[in-house]
Amino acid sequence: MKQLSLFALLCMTLLLVACSDEPAPPVVTPSGVDLSQALKLEWYEMVPEDWQPDTAFEGLGLEEMDDEDPRVAAAMARIRQEWDRAPVIKALDGLLVKLPGFVVPLEGDGRKVESFILVPYYGACVHVPSPPANQTVYVTIPGGGEVRGLFDTVWVTGKLRALAQSTPMAQAGYTIEALKVEPYE
Repeated sequence: MKQLSLFALLCMTLLLVACSDEPAPPVVTPSGVDLSQALKLEWYEMVPEDWQPDTAFEGLGLEEMDDEDPRVAAAMARIRQEWDRAPVIKALDGLLVKLPGFVVPLEGDGRKVESFILVPYYGACVHVPSPPANQTVYVTIPGGGEVRGLFDTVWVTGKLRALAQSTPMAQAGYTIEALKVEPYE
């Protein structure tokens, strides 16, 4: 009976320790950056409140067109032009952030990726139009990193820059030099 009581006390102690509000130990990069201090950023927080992306569709009469209408190409070009100029939030520049998203690889050898676009939803940059620039992040991984595949879902941690990058897939309004890329769980 005494052993059972000691076992119960040990289990209760372990449960209390596991449920405590103690912060996780810091994860520090070789360059001394504490990744646990990164701001978890949501995609909507990267879009200025006064920017309305749907204004690019106004007056185009898209509801009256079918896919074969020759005016569709002109309408898509206008939308693309507006979305490529989508404003970013300059106050985010320089912040250490952790951002979830989907990977669209740009440079790599099939095993390691050196750069990719991070987008907020599956299929972005493959379907037309690609997301607005303020919803597209150009990510570089110094030395390359593993990504499981096209449209892998990841967390990217690094310094966010309000620095536009033009890529073959999309115009990115932000850039991150990744300090850590990990699977989204």
